[in-house]
Amino acid sequence: MAGMRPAWERFAAELHGRFEVGRMRIRDAQLDGATFHIETCFERGLHPECSEVTLVLDPPLDAALDPDDPDLLRAASPGVREAIKHLRSRARALRIAQHAIVVTVPAPLEDPATLRHLLGTQLHLAAAPPARHAAPPGGAPARPARRRPVPLSRARGGRRVGGQRRQKTLEGVGRRRNGGRRWTLGRRRRYEMGAGAGGAGNLLTPPSRRPHVALTSIDAPVSIQISAQGAG
Repeated sequence: MAGMRPAWERFAAELHGRFEVGRMRIRDAQLDGATFHIETCFERGLHPECSEVTLVLDPPLDAALDPDDPDLLRAASPGVREAIKHLRSRARALRIAQHAIVVTVPAPLEDPATLRHLLGTQLHLAAAPPARHAAPPGGAPARPARRRPVPLSRARGGRRVGGQRRQKTLEGVGRRRNGGRRWTLGRRRRYEMGAGAGGAGNLLTPPSRRPHVALTSIDAPVSIQISAQGAG
């Protein structure tokens, strides 16, 4: 272990990390704007079992991913699948957690600089991680319900008779002032847009009840004389 110290110190200085001699660990190493940790794991006594290379994900993933999931690999791009294949061939284990990508390699690691290509592959995987497409518990995603169009007759308050909208009619004064005929909605609206029951602009008013309008002069100030003709 003492003979490996110069190589670890040199690599830690190259990546601006902190080297801890007793634990053979490099903390906060910087490569292409990303943060790495390289740590030697001592499982049984003083003999190193493995080394873990951790890439910190910032921002983190929405959830942890399983690199052995076949559905996840099918949804990933070819570059991502190749990166996962390369990491799994070089490492004992690959773990994609929410906050880090952890690669476990055999130990003792005499020179951590030999991991430079492995670090680049981790960066490539972190740049475009395989996406997880979650499906609802029922299986396939449910389609949104389509809204049925409201029939024109129902939207306007009428009813259909023989395929056409039945027009409402008005009784009472309209029948007496319209020669005994029924008034449809269109005629009623035109009537109301005029001057009223006896207005000058009302075309439905009988001619005998329309007011007579006459202009006495054009050049002089206008004066209007109104007289009811045939009023009885």
